[in-house]
Amino acid sequence: MAFQSAGNGIELVLQFTCRNRIALMSDLLGAAVLGLHNLPLLTGDDPSAGDQPDAKPDFDLSSRALIELAASMSSRGVLPSRGRTARWMRENLWGVVIPDEVVDRLDKAKDPKAEGIQICAEQIQEISGIRGIAGVHFIAPTNTASIPEVLAAAKIERRRL
Repeated sequence: MAFQSAGNGIELVLQFTCRNRIALMSDLLGAAVLGLHNLPLLTGDDPSAGDQPDAKPDFDLSSRALIELAASMSSRGVLPSRGRTARWMRENLWGVVIPDEVVDRLDKAKDPKAEGIQICAEQIQEISGIRGIAGVHFIAPTNTASIPEVLAAAKIERRRL
C-alpha cells in the first residue's frame, strides 16, 4: 500500500511507535527504500490501556533511542514556549533544532506563552502553504489548553489535496 501510494504522488506519514528493535529497524529500512521521510517517532501507549489489556508491552527502545536509530532518515524541529526551555531543549535533547531567532523572540517577548503560540501558528501557516501537505502533528504536553489558541491563530482552513 505504501509503495503504491508513494508511486502515485501521495505524501505519506508513517507513524512509528516503540516496540521490538529488530522489527523497527526493518520497518525503518523499508521506509528509507521507499523514500518515505515523514516519520513521527513516538513511544506509544501501554497496551494494558487498550482493547487487549492482557497484551504484554514491548518497549525495546525508548522514543529517544528510536529517534537516534532513525536519525539518518529524518530531521527534528521543536517549538517551545519559553526561551529558557528552548535553550535547554536545544542543548540537552538529541536531535532538537531550534533556530537562534526563535529563542531570541521568546526571550524578548513580554508574554512568552503568547509569543510561543504565535510562533507555532506561523509555522503551521508556513507548512500549510506547501503543496501536498494535509496537516501537522504538534503537541503541548504540559499546556493542552493552548492547542485551540494555536489553531485559531493559524487561521487555516480545511482543504483538499
